[in-house]
Amino acid sequence: MCIPVAALSLVAGIAQGVVGYMGQMSQYEHQQAQFEANREASQRAAVNQYASQQLRIQQEGEAAAQTTQDVALEGQAARSTARTAAGEAGVSGLSVNALLQDLSAQEGRYGASVGRNLEISQDYMRGEMDATQDQAIARINSVPQPSKPGFGATLVNIFSSGVNAYAQQQRFNQ
Repeated sequence: MCIPVAALSLVAGIAQGVVGYMGQMSQYEHQQAQFEANREASQRAAVNQYASQQLRIQQEGEAAAQTTQDVALEGQAARSTARTAAGEAGVSGLSVNALLQDLSAQEGRYGASVGRNLEISQDYMRGEMDATQDQAIARINSVPQPSKPGFGATLVNIFSSGVNAYAQQQRFNQ
């Protein structure tokens, strides 16, 4: 017994639809894997940049603290030297007090300058951290997230194959 041409056409249409769907699923899975790999790499890069920027903020703070401590010691030494020199010279009173206050004021201004520069540096690094976040988002969004293929188009193709097979059979029977 011979298999009707219409049945072969229907089977071929179904097979074509299923194979096409499987190909679309395979492509979807590959694109999804690429998207996930890109997302993970972007997040790792951002975390590494955050860590580096946090370390830089910490280092800047430690450097500023060290500078402030060094200036305080230098200021104390300068005031001690001034007191000793004034005492050895027999000078006292308002002029010595004014000199000591000026040395303290210089120390205070320098310490304030160091503190302000630290704030500026830390604000800049926080801005860099915001930029790191924006870069990570842009990297993630640069690879489009794929859409999972629907089986609806495959069903339409199978149905279309069935209709064509039926039409072929009707033409053959006439």
